Amino acid sequence: MTILDTLHQLRSTLRKRFIITFIISVIVAIATAFYFYQQPTTYVATSIIFPLSANSAKGSSSPISQLQEQFGIDGPGPNEIYDVNELVRSKRISFEVVNKKPVNKKYNHLYEWLVADYNSELGWRDEPIKLGTHSKDSLTNLIVGRGLLLNKVKVDVAKNDYTTIEVEAFEKELGRDLNESILLTLSEFYIQFVTEKPRSDLEKIQVMRDSLSVALSAIEKAKAGVVDKSTYGVFSYVGLPMIKLERREREIQSIYATTVNALQNARFKLLSESPIFQILDYPGEPYITKKVSWKPKAVIAFVLAFFLLSFWFTRKIFINLIIVELKKA
Repeated sequence: MTILDTLHQLRSTLRKRFIITFIISVIVAIATAFYFYQQPTTYVATSIIFPLSANSAKGSSSPISQLQEQFGIDGPGPNEIYDVNELVRSKRISFEVVNKKPVNKKYNHLYEWLVADYNSELGWRDEPIKLGTHSKDSLTNLIVGRGLLLNKVKVDVAKNDYTTIEVEAFEKELGRDLNESILLTLSEFYIQFVTEKPRSDLEKIQVMRDSLSVALSAIEKAKAGVVDKSTYGVFSYVGLPMIKLERREREIQSIYATTVNALQNARFKLLSESPIFQILDYPGEPYITKKVSWKPKAVIAFVLAFFLLSFWFTRKIFINLIIVELKKA
């Protein structure tokens, strides 16, 4: 059998089977198109924010650090800029997000809405998620809700310091509510984070000021010749020459003035820390929609079905050709 004979057999077979091959391929393409056409539309709620620690980490130092620099003490380094993606995916933040009360009055917690959204578009082989109804199941429900949330959230931290948070869901209001809940939870965390150190600085400086105030009072009493046996601070200065007392008083007064100024700065810093991050785009309309286009899928299905059917109908010709070649070999 020559190659020309083989080609004639292939053409003849394909011509005889062309109609049935074409019809089956069209049926496969229609079924594929129908399947992808029935797939649900996913809505994506997007928000864009500034980095969380932009105000506190760039070009700022705490009053206690200024005081330490003046006295030659090495203080801590600058605050780190935390990754928003890591914050959102942490257990603390994600649990708080899914545990919040949603806008939809049908659900008491966001994790209930997440489960309902997941169950609404299940395939025929998929098992629906069922939440526990007892109080002891609350942690399990939070874990289930967190798992669904992490599959729906995407955080993109750009090089220009902007952060994009995308949340997708089958129900558009759920995506928006989840995104707003993430922003609110991050804001609450940020308020606690940025005010914790200024509050600690304020307490430390107040202790330093009170201690210096006691020392100044003791020197003033010693200069006035008032000796109080019950006060160690006064007793320790008795007997010093007046020149040494005045010099020591000037030193403590200088440090005291610096401490009082640092105390005012600490109070101002505690009050002026930005409690929230800047939001450029709020989640909501217009939503980004995600849906697989059925047209290219149908074309690919038609081509694959036509090719596989053609190969199936001509398989005997190829087998015979292989046997002949093997015999020749």
